[in-house]
Amino acid sequence: MAHQLRWLRTNTLCLVIFSISGSLYGQSVPERGNSFLSQKSGSPAESKAYFLAMEITNRAFTPALHNPASEEYQAMYKEVNDLLNIIYNCPDISACPTYVFYGGVAAMTFRPGSVIANATVVFHTTSINQFIVLAVFLENMKNYTPQTLKLNLDYTQKTPPIRVESFVPTTPVTTSTTSTATTTKDHCIKTCIETCVLCDGK
Repeated sequence: MAHQLRWLRTNTLCLVIFSISGSLYGQSVPERGNSFLSQKSGSPAESKAYFLAMEITNRAFTPALHNPASEEYQAMYKEVNDLLNIIYNCPDISACPTYVFYGGVAAMTFRPGSVIANATVVFHTTSINQFIVLAVFLENMKNYTPQTLKLNLDYTQKTPPIRVESFVPTTPVTTSTTSTATTTKDHCIKTCIETCVLCDGK
């Protein structure tokens, strides 16, 4: 069984690389550091989203993980998001054939058991399916170091990715305090004096 799974992953990756090589012939690869979402204007019809479940064994669930505004949720979201970015968006196209069309995480929820992360990942292409999503995940997760997040790969394998037709985006809610400046002429003059910047009170 293990041999068959390795064969499936290897051959799936080969097919992905082959198909991408053909589809990208003559096209330039986006520069690293730029968000692929900003590189592509993929409409919903040109994109596919998949529900990916992961069991994180070295984290403990807390009720705060249900709240996107909590620090716990934001920290866990970042860890999982960074991991998926490494898996699907690494610069080596032989290891990450999804690099050029990975659109990132659109939604994420958590539930108990140690921590189950349910992520909706987006790919700006129609030339992908759940088998490719799973094969790339399993293959790259094996080579992921250092493994700050420990995953039970059997869980993901038994709960394979599912195509998502629609979803409600969930992104971490960051809170910050900003001071609201008044627009009075007195305040403007005071600011000009303190910062040595000219202003006319407008």
